Amino acid sequence: MTVCNHRSSQRAGRNSWVVVASALVVLVALMTSCSRSDSAGVSADPQSLSTDTRTDPVDPGGVSTSRPTRPPASPPSSTVVTVPPVSASADTQELPPTEPAPAVPPDAALGINDFLAPMGIDDRPQPWIGYDRADWPHWADTDGDGCDARQQALIAASISPAQVDFFRCTVVAGDWFSAYDGVSTDDSSSFDVDHLVPLRDAHWSGGWQWSVQQRRLFANDQANLWVVSASSNRSKGALTPDQWRPARVEVWCEFAVRWVQVKVAWGLTATTAERDALGSMLERCDALPSVPVR
Repeated sequence: MTVCNHRSSQRAGRNSWVVVASALVVLVALMTSCSRSDSAGVSADPQSLSTDTRTDPVDPGGVSTSRPTRPPASPPSSTVVTVPPVSASADTQELPPTEPAPAVPPDAALGINDFLAPMGIDDRPQPWIGYDRADWPHWADTDGDGCDARQQALIAASISPAQVDFFRCTVVAGDWFSAYDGVSTDDSSSFDVDHLVPLRDAHWSGGWQWSVQQRRLFANDQANLWVVSASSNRSKGALTPDQWRPARVEVWCEFAVRWVQVKVAWGLTATTAERDALGSMLERCDALPSVPVR
């Protein structure tokens, strides 16, 4: 009897340890299962929060296996905006291509009327203030180089290099051609230096209001001086283009262009007849330069 009881106690002890061991196994299994479930829901790995947007391949069952990712941060604002090209649509009507403008020939770049436009027109009777050549000091050294305006004009107009006595600034030799009548000479004393716009005409065209200094500057302005034969100069005198023109038609363009430029530069007026005559002479020009406006 005693032996049987002892064996029963040993058997009960063994069963208790088996129960305890089984309970421990079940508890460990439950803890392991919970840990895996939490890991599947929220990953503690910082790399799992990457902004990588790559997608894993789709499995054959059609279920995407892409990894959830954090959306990328918005890029910083920029002042540069790329505008895509606008495609034609039903609401956008395409305009037909325009034809290129016809080429403008060089001689039509500035018309005769445009060239004459800056020159004022005044047909009123001449003022009562009379003209006196002495009020227009000429052949003066206005730039202080030691040579008067006449000698400067002769030096500039000589076809060959002019020979000058620099002690007195006097031209002693050279070659000149008279554009008015085609005469040539190597004797400067046989040629005159003409005021293209005559001093008398400048007086009636507005110069009567000028100071003596202004008249002096005009009378020695190289732009208004032209070396020509004495005979052609005296034929011209104080006449205007509607009263006199050079014998050589070839020089009409240059004559008219320079006349207009001088009058515009000095603010002198012209009569209607004078302007019309200049327009006729300008028809000889292949092209017209710009007009300096004072």
